[in-house]
Amino acid sequence: MKKAKLIGMLLATLVVGALIGALGTGVVINQRLDRLREISHTRGFSMALERVIEPTDEVQREAIRTVLEASGMRLSKLRRSHFDEMRTIIDSTRKSLMPLLTDGQRERLENWFARDHFMDRRRHRSGKQMRSPEPPPLK
Repeated sequence: MKKAKLIGMLLATLVVGALIGALGTGVVINQRLDRLREISHTRGFSMALERVIEPTDEVQREAIRTVLEASGMRLSKLRRSHFDEMRTIIDSTRKSLMPLLTDGQRERLENWFARDHFMDRRRHRSGKQMRSPEPPPLK
């Protein structure tokens, strides 16, 4: 009887430890992903660099912000142009594939693109989804 109790307590301890470990890992991973998402946005990139630099006073902070804002604008412009180029390549690929596919394959491909794939939607830190303009359906 004592042996069964001991095994039961050990198993319960193991299960509780595994649950705590899984939850702790999830929290750590989510925090890291949040930091990456923050940096991926122009404003987040500037804020992250400012935190790393730790300006010594307001004069230095303003000078640093001026540089970071200018860089942020350039990064934003670059991101937009690359997004447009990527969208063009993806649309071209879809159009080139259409004559090669069966009706069922076309339908699956169109459904796949409609379900939040390949830059059709962007997730923001708030968790809300913002939809970019839909490309016209390809026939």
